Amino acid sequence: MAPVNQRAKSDAREVLLMTPPRLLLLLSCLVALPACSAEAVDPPAATAPPQAIAASAEHADRLTPGLRWAVEHGLRMRVVEPKPIVAPLAYRKATEMHAGKVELAADGRSIEGYIAGQPFPDIDPADPQAANKIMWNVELNFRATDDIAALNVEMDTGKIEPHKLMQVERHYVIGAYRRLSYVGRLYVDPKPALPNPDGVQFKESFHPFVEPSEMKRWGFISNRYSSPDRPDESWPFMPSLRHVRRMNVAQRSDAIFGSDIDVDSFWGFNAKLSAMRFRLLGEQTVLLPMHGENSPVRWQSPETWLFDDVWEPRRAWVVEAVSTLPMYAYGKRVLYIDKESYLVAASDIYDRTGKLWKVWLGLYRFAKEGRPGAKLARYDEEMPLLQAMVMIDTQLSRATKMAVPSPNRPDDEGWLINMGAKAGTTEEFFTISHMVGAGG
Repeated sequence: MAPVNQRAKSDAREVLLMTPPRLLLLLSCLVALPACSAEAVDPPAATAPPQAIAASAEHADRLTPGLRWAVEHGLRMRVVEPKPIVAPLAYRKATEMHAGKVELAADGRSIEGYIAGQPFPDIDPADPQAANKIMWNVELNFRATDDIAALNVEMDTGKIEPHKLMQVERHYVIGAYRRLSYVGRLYVDPKPALPNPDGVQFKESFHPFVEPSEMKRWGFISNRYSSPDRPDESWPFMPSLRHVRRMNVAQRSDAIFGSDIDVDSFWGFNAKLSAMRFRLLGEQTVLLPMHGENSPVRWQSPETWLFDDVWEPRRAWVVEAVSTLPMYAYGKRVLYIDKESYLVAASDIYDRTGKLWKVWLGLYRFAKEGRPGAKLARYDEEMPLLQAMVMIDTQLSRATKMAVPSPNRPDDEGWLINMGAKAGTTEEFFTISHMVGAGG
């Protein structure tokens, strides 16, 4: 994997990135006196420390448009020196073993010769196909090569305002999120591929819903295929309708289940590559939350729709993604992809007029345990754990947030990675019959 770019390293001191001057006085109240109200009439005389003010100018050019919006609406960022990210040994060995064997189709929509590891370890920004190669590295990164699961996933959705609590309108508990990969497998037999006659690349599922009560037993499963010409197949299930209907592929960009998140935005980017056009906008040092310090996540106060953790200046690929589907909800996505890990940690999503619409932020933590003290979610090497995800609708002033492990469930293990049947992630789980029968 590429070494940490030395230009990305900043002073080791921890600083607080402040919002523009018109909000500085209010934020100084929040920083100096955590218990004070954001609506206090007479703010204290204390002012923000000089290094906090200097940080705003120092890091202004490292904010994505989405992050700038979040900072202006209350996000406080502690900026620290970046840490290196090293892929798991099995992934590194597979990358080295199969280097040079993968070929990209002329149209960039498919690859040939892939077995396991990173398909394109050396990216030349001048290569006309660089954007497509980067996205194949994203699609086949080391987050979970075989399978991944999280139990009792909690989400909240509701209205947001600057410097105020999130007005939660709906609280969700999903019995399980699971994803099973059929290619590039490194840990669970059969390896490196799970044989199947349909050419499945991976299957994904959210089921059964446990809360809210009116959504009990709801579910969603999806299949992705290796063929560039076979679209994703997705089936939502609502017991009140007493049947399972297949979702139109463009509807994967629609917000689901009353939240602000869409299926194609999970993990920062989850759309089928052959249904998108990609353009490399360049390389940039941006602030990304790649090494969170808190498990479970710690939310800001009073802005409980934003996570409170450390951010690093990191070198990132900046890739524009535009759907080829005429009914797709979004005009474009701009993805900020960490160059060492090929994880998407930030995504700005624009409407068809070119106006910023949604902002996806993902907080990662690298650790050997799904959460401190976990019994099952334990690993020999540090794994990338998506501690929290936030999708902000900037136009409607709404947000949806998710945390794994949940701060409300002390026994929650967190992410269960590359465990197969040991964590309950089997092929049977991804069938319609299982989804319909679950939670009954």
